Amino acid sequence: MQKKDKVLVGCLLGILLLLALAGIFFVHRKEKKEEKEEKVFGGQMIRVIISTSDFSDIFHEQVQLTAKEGCRIFWEDGEDTLKQGEVWSADQFFAAHRATPLCRFLPEDGNTVTLQTVSRGYGQPEYEGCMEVRRTSQGYIVISELPLEAYLRHVVPSEMPASFGREPLKAQAVCARNFAYKHMQDPAYIEFNADLDDSIRYQVYNNSPANEETDRAIRDTAGQLLMYQGSIVDAYYYSTSWGYTTDLSLWGSEAAPYYQSHWQGDGERSGDLTNEDTFRKELEEEKAAYECGEAWYRWSFTISKDRILENLKEVEMADMESLTDIAITARRPGGSVKELVLMGDGKTLALTRENEIRQTFLPLHEQIARNDGSVLDGYEKLPSSFFTIDKTVENGELVSVTVRGGGCGHGIGMSQNCAKALGGQGKSYNEILQYFYPGTSVEKQTM
Repeated sequence: MQKKDKVLVGCLLGILLLLALAGIFFVHRKEKKEEKEEKVFGGQMIRVIISTSDFSDIFHEQVQLTAKEGCRIFWEDGEDTLKQGEVWSADQFFAAHRATPLCRFLPEDGNTVTLQTVSRGYGQPEYEGCMEVRRTSQGYIVISELPLEAYLRHVVPSEMPASFGREPLKAQAVCARNFAYKHMQDPAYIEFNADLDDSIRYQVYNNSPANEETDRAIRDTAGQLLMYQGSIVDAYYYSTSWGYTTDLSLWGSEAAPYYQSHWQGDGERSGDLTNEDTFRKELEEEKAAYECGEAWYRWSFTISKDRILENLKEVEMADMESLTDIAITARRPGGSVKELVLMGDGKTLALTRENEIRQTFLPLHEQIARNDGSVLDGYEKLPSSFFTIDKTVENGELVSVTVRGGGCGHGIGMSQNCAKALGGQGKSYNEILQYFYPGTSVEKQTM
């Protein structure tokens, strides 16, 4: 072999050796990166879509992030560092990385990332765990990914005040864990590989900061789930009852033995609440309900015919230009409205879905008188579907409707204010859960 050939072969061998070393380096780097994420995020993870400031949408026009103590940024073919005090902009990042669909933020040493472009009840929210930002044609999707028990630290205080007491908080922690776990089994946002979002559409996440009392309730019930004959219970809950609960017929779902319509107060109450006269009498009379002192126990407002027609524009298939009459024609167990019939334009429209019935009387601009004497100037939803209507007719024409109702929420499962009252009576969280979900049991799971 000539000297020139030997030099050429040596160069080629050198290049191959360098390429091999580079390959080993990048594989090792990738493994270390994945090992770091697994170390931080080991265990059962939940992925939560973060809504806009008013919780009305999951698509963000802009996303800006800061890191409390700095964090690592990872994307498909690269990584970087976001230093403390620096602001990361989604617009700038994705403009510079046009082929990249998403990036992930990993805070250092268990610190947090702050979402600068969103406002929550305590200000600009901070998120522990991993934050993911995705680019879509409709806007940016922001996903918070963290261990289930860490997620609960920011759900329980957002759903129940710490002042409600230790046992009600423990009951709330179990319900919130059940609700989350069910959605981890059956994700709501498959297209984004996310389990649920952070709004009242599911359960509120990170609208209030974690606190010592709610943290303790989560620790005391760690890994505990509400079970029925070996199956995980959905464990629905809501704010305030009108004195009675209802069952799953409200949503047209299959019956479950632990969801029943029953009186929530002292003594025994009986009566057919599917009967209009019986329901009206129960709603109007003062009763010894455990929640009779709560603001949303009773409420009322008057809404004009024109406002009802405006609300109906958001109801699918409700194409009505005029309204001549309106009536409640059927009720479900517990007294919720089962069928609302509207007439006008020679048409008869029967609404049977809870969300459509509540949409019809949406009091966005009406003054709502509440049980505690307070008056609200508008509300973003009808408090519940447990209500009566009284019509005002002038010169033979419908002018307005006065809506009188009780409770706040769907009425299925645990009333949080009733749980507070039961805790005040000395009931344990197991007793509270049995009260709302009879026949179930709390069982420790390996999460």
